[in-house]
Amino acid sequence: MNFLKIVNTKFRCATTPKTLKHLNLKFFNRISFILIAFQLLFLLNHSMAQGEQDRALYSGVFSIGEFWQGSAEYQYSIHRRDTIFDGPFKFESSRRMPDDKSILTGISYAGKYAKGEKDGSWLFSLKQFEVSENFYIKGNLLVKEANGFEYLVEGKFKNGLADGRWTANKFLVANSNIVDTVFHAQGIAKNGVLTDKFTAYKKDIALSAKFNDTGKPSGEWKLLHKGPNGMVLEEFRFFQNGKLTEHYFRLNNRRVEVRHSGLTLDADDDENWEERPMDELYFKALEFSTIHQNEFRTPFHDSTHASTPEIMGKSNQAIENFMHSFSRYDSLDIWTKLPGASSVTKPVILLKKFPMSRADERKRKEVGELYMEATTMVEIFLSNLLLEVSQHAHKEIARNVKVMEILQDRLQKLTPCVDRVTDDALLYVDRDQLIPHITPIITYPSSIDFELKGKPFSTVFDFPSPLLPENGSLHSIHHHTERILQIARELSEETSDILERYQLEGELTEREERLVEKRDSVLALYRNEAGREDFNRFHERISEAVTSLAKEEFKRYARLDIDQKIDQIKAVQNCYREAIEAYEMIERIPLRIERLEEIYTRSVWNAYTFTYMDERIKDRLYRVYENTLLPLVIDDMVANVECGKLKVKQQNMVNLYQRMVELRDQDTREMERQLRRVSDPEEIMQILSLNLNLN
Repeated sequence: MNFLKIVNTKFRCATTPKTLKHLNLKFFNRISFILIAFQLLFLLNHSMAQGEQDRALYSGVFSIGEFWQGSAEYQYSIHRRDTIFDGPFKFESSRRMPDDKSILTGISYAGKYAKGEKDGSWLFSLKQFEVSENFYIKGNLLVKEANGFEYLVEGKFKNGLADGRWTANKFLVANSNIVDTVFHAQGIAKNGVLTDKFTAYKKDIALSAKFNDTGKPSGEWKLLHKGPNGMVLEEFRFFQNGKLTEHYFRLNNRRVEVRHSGLTLDADDDENWEERPMDELYFKALEFSTIHQNEFRTPFHDSTHASTPEIMGKSNQAIENFMHSFSRYDSLDIWTKLPGASSVTKPVILLKKFPMSRADERKRKEVGELYMEATTMVEIFLSNLLLEVSQHAHKEIARNVKVMEILQDRLQKLTPCVDRVTDDALLYVDRDQLIPHITPIITYPSSIDFELKGKPFSTVFDFPSPLLPENGSLHSIHHHTERILQIARELSEETSDILERYQLEGELTEREERLVEKRDSVLALYRNEAGREDFNRFHERISEAVTSLAKEEFKRYARLDIDQKIDQIKAVQNCYREAIEAYEMIERIPLRIERLEEIYTRSVWNAYTFTYMDERIKDRLYRVYENTLLPLVIDDMVANVECGKLKVKQQNMVNLYQRMVELRDQDTREMERQLRRVSDPEEIMQILSLNLNLN
């Protein structure tokens, strides 16, 4: 206010009250504006100074991914406990290759971050040198000469996205000097995608391409294939907003069109087009569409002995390498391992997707599964060493081996077709046009010839129907593969049974010796030849029946021919095992009877005799067990001494004992009341809820 008073006094004589009021207001506004500007400038400088103070410098150990550990130097700040890269960044690392210790590989990064995002110029270098044994002195250093290569990528970022000029070079290094550039790529990126012109070359192929502002191929793409004696084959691909519209080769003013069968090239067709990265699937679709075009003969082809699909495959591989040259080297993703990492994305193309029904999609998936199972089964079959000998002794095995060899050969012929049918690129070509071209000619002989014991044999076999290109379809390929697998399964099972029998024939003598030992063990037990103390009255009752069974079963087996013996020997062994188990069960019967007597008896104090007296509890229930059920089970077992039945009869004894133990602690008054009026075993078992398998 004092300043305003001075100014007003100075101009008071020259102004009227009206003009003075106007001047005071105008001058005050100007002064206020100046003061506010000074205050904002002060706050901005203070904020910037404070920001500089918040940033810190790190220098030390740093890792990129799992494999690259080295040293880094960078500026950073802390925001909400997160480390934010902000400022210059440098990283260096080197390591010996795990599979070759003589190779030393190093990588380095140099660039700048702005609040966690890459910004400005960045450089990536990968160097791979052979580790030589020779040193030389340079000043106070021991130095080795470097021989190998360097892969160098330089590019610009803006707010974390590739933006500006990008280059990738691969230099050959000999004696620490760059001697050649074997790879070069150069392009312009905008918002993370390639735009405008792109050029690249390596060895014997060069590319000149164009992109529109959205990163889609547009206009002329020209490839130069260098051949022998300075010969150059030109290849042209024309794109319209990501759609391939024209494709041809030119050599010495001769033009040859590339016919992409089953791949729509009509730029005006807007139905079912899908945006996709220019990746392996896209190039597979291109490959599939030119499978039919094997003839394109020019002096270039005569010199290189390459077909059109082979040259196209080389072109596609080169284009794919060129397109990711800024973001990847071999399997190393250059930028994605770093924070704030967004590299040059792959170009986007348009492919027409041909709809597929659920049934066809299921068949397409099953073709691969059927093929893999059949191939594995055939390989396992033919690698069985037992076939080396047995195929010369058994006619069926000799025939099956020959059939499996034929199936293996046909599966190998089917391999390229199955690979293409199961590839997702199949969805982007017209399958009705493509599949006949990828369907191989697979036929089978009307009969198969083989030798057995030096004599020739010939026999017919029910092979699958021929698979031919003219009837090639997803259904016919699926059906043919399914039939091959069916035959492989049948022959594998049949041969396995024969081989098992073949092995059993060799083992039969040894198995029969063990069978005799087991028979003698049964006879010795039931005759009580060893005078065992556990041989009881129940053994005596069943002894004659079991010994008779053991002898008769062996006689019956001995009268069989060799094939029948192989089939029956296991059953006879099981019969003898049942007899031994029955002996052990009968051995425990007296102990179980004693146990039941014990739990169904209690001691009662007699006041007249001043002694304890034993008293039966649940007397009616126990007498039914003792007088009816136990004799019934024993008699049934003695009367049914047969192979296969002994085990069932043993279980009857176990069930009876367990049920009596259960009833001891249950309220059985109603059961005992009902037992007064019945004597039939079936009714008794029903009242007691006792499950016995009696004859």
